[in-house]
Amino acid sequence: MKIFGQLIAEVESVIGKKGRLLDVGCGEGTLLLAAVEMGWESEGTEIASVMVHHIREKFGLTVHQGVLEDFNLPEHSFDTIILNHVLEHVSDPRMTLEKIAELLSPGGVVRIEVPNLASFSNRGKNFQSSFGLKKNPWKHYSPDHHFWFFTPRTLKATLEAAGLTPRSISAPAKQWGELGPADSLANAIYGRTLRGGHLVAYATRQK
Repeated sequence: MKIFGQLIAEVESVIGKKGRLLDVGCGEGTLLLAAVEMGWESEGTEIASVMVHHIREKFGLTVHQGVLEDFNLPEHSFDTIILNHVLEHVSDPRMTLEKIAELLSPGGVVRIEVPNLASFSNRGKNFQSSFGLKKNPWKHYSPDHHFWFFTPRTLKATLEAAGLTPRSISAPAKQWGELGPADSLANAIYGRTLRGGHLVAYATRQK
C-alpha cells in the first residue's frame, strides 16, 4: 500500500490537484484503495471476474469488468488514468491509448509504466541467452510473457500516434522508498541514458 501511496503522490505532483482517477487493469484494487484514501474519486477496469468481485465486495469501489475499449464511459471524464504494467499485455496498444485520449479531461494526464526493452537488465538477459547462460533463454521475449515491447523511442511514437503528447519519459533505477546515495547516483545515470528496467511516461491529450 505504501508504494501505491507514493505513486499517487507522484501523480498529484504532476497534475497539481486531486480529481477523478481511472486505474486500467486494477488487479486486486490496492492502488484504487490508496487513491480513495488520499482523496481521489476512483474507478477501475479489470478483466478477471474474481478480482472485480473482490474489489466490489471488500472495498465497495466501482470496477468495470472487461476491456477498456468496450466501455461506454463519458469522454473527458478522468483527470488521471493509470496503466501500471498493462500496456504490454493489451491486444492493440494504439487503440487502448486512443480510448485513453478520449477519456482524459483537459489538462489531465495518463501515467504509463512498462518494461524497458532498451534497459541494461534486458541487454544482460540477451547476453545470457546468446551464450546459453540463462535457464530459459529468450523467455523475456515470449508472447506468453508480454505481447508488446517498448523502448523510449517506440513508446513515445505510440503515444503520439494515439493522439497523446508525452510530457516526460523516464527510466529510473529505483522509484520508491528511501533513496540512498547509491540510488540517487544510479537514478542520475539512468536518467541520462534511459536504461532503467522500467519506462515511466506521462502524457496529455493533443490539442
